[in-house]
Amino acid sequence: MAFKCYSRLELGSLWTISLECVGQLLIAAIVSELEALSTPTTPPVRKTPQRAPLPPELPCTDIRHDPENAYCACGSELRRIGEQVSDKLDYTPGVFTVERHIRGKWACDECEALTQSPMRAQVIDKGILTSGLLAQVMIAKNSDPLPL
Repeated sequence: MAFKCYSRLELGSLWTISLECVGQLLIAAIVSELEALSTPTTPPVRKTPQRAPLPPELPCTDIRHDPENAYCACGSELRRIGEQVSDKLDYTPGVFTVERHIRGKWACDECEALTQSPMRAQVIDKGILTSGLLAQVMIAKNSDPLPL
């Protein structure tokens, strides 16, 4: 939007802007704010960090964690409704292996209770290292003169 702003000299060195110019400036400011609001701004897309899966060529051992008792406290039989799988990287001298921990989810049809074996304590929370691999890294770092 093009506009002309006329000003005049009053009282020596003071410049004052005429009322028409102030009105045009206000209209131009309002129009520019409305244009800025009308253009849709897309929020930045945040990518969730994802851990790369362990290589499939590593030897894998399945460790199942099921409840000791197949019956609920109410006396009815438990029914398997799913499982939770977590992979851990282990090291025995010369061989990397994958430990796949499978924890079954069991439900009771009578009392609608959900049962699952508790998660084992881990050396590093939410980590994939087992104590064997962590011990090997610490020994290699501290006793052998190897960089990390």
